[in-house]
Amino acid sequence: MAEITHIVPVGHTSEKLIQGIRRFPVSKVILLLGDNPNLSGEPEAVKTSEEIVEALTGFAEVEKIEVSKEDVYTAALKIIDIVKKENTAGKKVMINVSGSMRTLGIACYIAACLTKTEIYATLSKYEKGRVIGVEKTYSLPLFSFKELPKERMEILTALNKGEAASVEELIKRMKPSLDEASKEYKSERSRLSYHLKSLREEGLIETEKEGKNIRLRISQKGRITSEKDM
Repeated sequence: MAEITHIVPVGHTSEKLIQGIRRFPVSKVILLLGDNPNLSGEPEAVKTSEEIVEALTGFAEVEKIEVSKEDVYTAALKIIDIVKKENTAGKKVMINVSGSMRTLGIACYIAACLTKTEIYATLSKYEKGRVIGVEKTYSLPLFSFKELPKERMEILTALNKGEAASVEELIKRMKPSLDEASKEYKSERSRLSYHLKSLREEGLIETEKEGKNIRLRISQKGRITSEKDM
């Protein structure tokens, strides 16, 4: 049986998170904390993480990783990288979204959908208006993101390697054998311009005019979308 790593965004209620984790097999727990210590509530989250570490000592390996709690896309990319690393190490990954800010929960869900990682939450158990643990856990269904046409995925993949100073540079990157004086080159330029317009309208790439050229770069949303073909 594969070892299981739980990725857990940390909020302010340690017992709920601990009980949720203990309801599943677990060999490692990765606690997600904010990368901005001045963010409201972050000192409480750090304190919660210390309580979780203490409770899980001798039960599972625990690692803390800082992510953005204010930028959903940046956080999602970081979580995707964590999932990939754990999968590469031969571990199954589960994500517990019972705690922390909703923005981080959304980032976790995006990462789960794109990496097809099991994600779960817990229903709190209350006593005298105070959370004392977990009533039950439940898995969240994964949303299937819309497939982009192959041509647009190829453009995103090319831009994922670095921004292009112009459409011409992008053509050289994607089809280096094309002669700039050929009809095929002109046809390729028209084809790319068509797809680039759509990608920009969907927020998957960003463009910036520099003299006669248009600088092209993949957006964070586009970078996440390109992970679908990981």
